[in-house]
Amino acid sequence: MLSILIRSFAACLLFAIPTANGKDLVKFWAGGPGRDTYDAQLLAMALDETVEEYGEYQLELVADVLGVNRGRRLLGEGIVVNIYVSASRPDNQNMYTHLLEVDFPILQGLLGYRRLAILKSRQNDFSSVNSVAGLSRFVAGQGRGWLDVAILQHNGIQVNASGEYKSLFEMLDRGRFDYLLLGAHEIVQAVEAQKDLHPNIVIDQDLLLYYPFPVVYQVSPTYPELAKRVMKGLKKLEANGRFDQFFRQQFATVISELQQHKKLILLRNPYVAKTSPLARPHLLLNSSPARHAPFATHHRTGTLAE
Repeated sequence: MLSILIRSFAACLLFAIPTANGKDLVKFWAGGPGRDTYDAQLLAMALDETVEEYGEYQLELVADVLGVNRGRRLLGEGIVVNIYVSASRPDNQNMYTHLLEVDFPILQGLLGYRRLAILKSRQNDFSSVNSVAGLSRFVAGQGRGWLDVAILQHNGIQVNASGEYKSLFEMLDRGRFDYLLLGAHEIVQAVEAQKDLHPNIVIDQDLLLYYPFPVVYQVSPTYPELAKRVMKGLKKLEANGRFDQFFRQQFATVISELQQHKKLILLRNPYVAKTSPLARPHLLLNSSPARHAPFATHHRTGTLAE
């Protein structure tokens, strides 16, 4: 039923069954360590749920490190990739406003929980941090083009966003910034992948940050039917309970670890309405993911919501 192709610009690898003519070709950019497997598997589940209505498909995973801006440009063109996962972006942060967002937060706010990668020698520097004011004394590292940059700056946090993801660990090791802020569910794998090159980088064990951060599938404007298909599939998965089951299977350990953190610092996301279901850190209050509801974002050109 499902044929998956993992492709890079240099080489191609086909596994599972060969693809027959007439199948929908879904080109998913699987960029992002620690979560890409979940994103791709959930997408396949949503597509499986809609085979009866839309027909068979071939899922191709593009594994190249494209960078945010280049990846979004390619997504807009719809040739190399036609779907990927990203934070819901307001108009004034979105250079490609024609991208189609599938209004279903696939991580139920999980990406809004952030932990700090720091140098082992600086653990004591962060042990006294208990508030946004305390954290603002340090400089956070983020990737160029990440939506998090504007969110952190809105909360008075200093940010260095001059590098791409692949260079951030080297920059941290060289003292270009004080800490690297990553999703709590992906930071362990990310740091582990860098341990040979950067053995002095560790994860702070005390601090946990949270801000509402809805993550959705985004689709090329040249594939509007794909956006509709994915949304229908996700809704079916939610209705039959498979979405919640899959989410729990993937992230139960991470959620349990979140609940063990000693210090929680809440930040405001000016692009997400205070009435959004993701406005509160519900995973710390209840291990069950919030039920899906359309989330409201602010779209105010050139300004941040108060």
